[in-house]
Amino acid sequence: MWRLKIEKRLSYNKWLDYFVPVASMVLALIAGSFVFLINGANPFEAYKEMFVGAFGDGYAWSETLVQATPLLFTGLAISLTLRTLLWNIGAEGQFFMGAMAATWAAQYFSQQPPWILIPLLMLSAMVAGGLWGLPPAILKTKLKVNEILTTLLLNYVAIFFVNYLLYGPWKDPMYPGFPQTPRYPDAAILTQYFNTRLHTGILIGLVVAVILYILYKKTGWGYKIQVIGQSRKTAKYAGIRVNRNIIRVLVISGAIAGLGGMLQISGLQHKLRLGGISNNYGYTGIIVAFLANGNPLAVILVALFMGALIVGGDSLQITMGFGKGVVHMFEGMVLFFILAGESLKRYKLRWVKHG
Repeated sequence: MWRLKIEKRLSYNKWLDYFVPVASMVLALIAGSFVFLINGANPFEAYKEMFVGAFGDGYAWSETLVQATPLLFTGLAISLTLRTLLWNIGAEGQFFMGAMAATWAAQYFSQQPPWILIPLLMLSAMVAGGLWGLPPAILKTKLKVNEILTTLLLNYVAIFFVNYLLYGPWKDPMYPGFPQTPRYPDAAILTQYFNTRLHTGILIGLVVAVILYILYKKTGWGYKIQVIGQSRKTAKYAGIRVNRNIIRVLVISGAIAGLGGMLQISGLQHKLRLGGISNNYGYTGIIVAFLANGNPLAVILVALFMGALIVGGDSLQITMGFGKGVVHMFEGMVLFFILAGESLKRYKLRWVKHG
């Protein structure tokens, strides 16, 4: 009797880096074609509409970059923890806390000029996001509590706390029926470009990605976290303070996610309002970081791809009348095949005879 066995690859072939992503996308497009056929649409027309919606003109490109910006920050935040074999599932909550802290700063220092107020917003958001990553870091290093559980649970605390503020003390008295804050002062709003929604946040994200890449490749701290990620026993033997670096990584990761929350509100929404903070960016950032394999420069490309997928899906709803369920089903299938392909880089399938 034969059975299928999953085995770890003993050697890594470089050609897999090129073949697997292409094969995954081809299979995803084939599988997605059946989704469109079942719903009575021509797959070629659907794919054309998605591509045009995401890259067809300057405005389409700008919307793709707008959607990629928050994913860039959450992806970078989580890619940092992946370097040390940690899972920060709390980027969503840290994103919320960054947006909340930035809103507090915008209201409290509203009389300051832009060159003071914008950095204050950024600093407040990074501090809040970093502090939100501190409790899981302490529990991980002191009590060996799994960081997946603690970071995930803190997401709900952050979200419900922000909702409390929007329904309670921070609600705009001019619009009592809507859970939102007053609009940011003009000095707290980021510049938008080319008469689109594209804002300075994308440039800041690119700078953060380059800084992280340099830290990984050119500094002693980058070398230490790589050693910790490969073997914590080896790191301890080499004299590296593992627990201290774990705390640093989780705090910096939270700070990056919090900065993304500030840029999302200051660049797009201009007020804190229910439903306008995050479109599950923290959770999607996990996929971005995983597909980028923790590489900050690869996070840029993956975030762009995910942004195009979101914008292209929205275009399908408008031009071809698809419901959100169909679009999300297609997006899920694409991600499934890509993630499965990434697993096949490390593992292989082999038929073996039982017994």
